[in-house]
Amino acid sequence: MERYQDWNCEHTDLVDELIDFMEEKEIEILGLSETKCCGGGEKVLRLGYRLIWGGGREKKIGVDVIISERMWGMVVEVVRVNDRILKLRLGDKYQNILQEYTPQTGCKEEKIEDFLEILDN
Repeated sequence: MERYQDWNCEHTDLVDELIDFMEEKEIEILGLSETKCCGGGEKVLRLGYRLIWGGGREKKIGVDVIISERMWGMVVEVVRVNDRILKLRLGDKYQNILQEYTPQTGCKEEKIEDFLEILDN
């Protein structure tokens, strides 16, 4: 049984604590938003977990995913759409897992419309 959880988290320096939480709650994929990460990449963590991140040129916004070793074996593609959307394609049936950080209330309407247009595609 796959379990998914989503958190708003400004810092990913608590990775060990997040892995402990995932182990305790049997969560296979943990999505993190507002991580303020820069660029994109991935890193192997303890117990075979993997951190995948996507951000912009500046340390603003950013989305990350921590995924178990078992679920990582099902990933066929990682797509960093932009600093607000990260997509994992899983398995032969191409299930999509989206980690996104929606523009906040008060953002310019144009920014919200652009985000929604990208999501629709």
